[in-house]
Amino acid sequence: MGMKNRPHVVMLAFPAVGHVKPMMQFSKILSARGFYITFINTEYMQEKMLKSGSIQSMSDISFETIPDGLPPQHRRTSQIDQLCKSITDNCPVHFEKLIDKLKSTAEVPPLSCIIYNGLMSWAQKSAKRLGIPGVYFWTASACGFNIYFSVPLLREKGYIPL
Repeated sequence: MGMKNRPHVVMLAFPAVGHVKPMMQFSKILSARGFYITFINTEYMQEKMLKSGSIQSMSDISFETIPDGLPPQHRRTSQIDQLCKSITDNCPVHFEKLIDKLKSTAEVPPLSCIIYNGLMSWAQKSAKRLGIPGVYFWTASACGFNIYFSVPLLREKGYIPL
């Protein structure tokens, strides 16, 4: 399959290791099956991955970055609320500019879809605006996924709210 005929998937993970790792594993699976992958990290997460060596051998996956809008001192996980707000407020415009750049780059296949992490839900609106299918990818464990389905039953039985 020639480069231009490969499906091109953009992967967008929430910038936390527990979200990036499953998306990276999925990216490797898709890449092994002939997909061209562009993995988008925040600048901070990309730097963190480069320092840890977790993306040195990823020649089959291209990486791009967007800013998260936070100064370096606000990137501790204890300030997740600030990170979520900043990403929602700042990332969409940078993400859309990057997608426009990818769409006009002759060196990569045309975009097939955007697969985004649930905490990056704004990406669905961006995908729609850009005319590209958007796919939600759940990065939580099976146990965590099951908990979300159990909430209505837990409410009905009076266990929540506590």
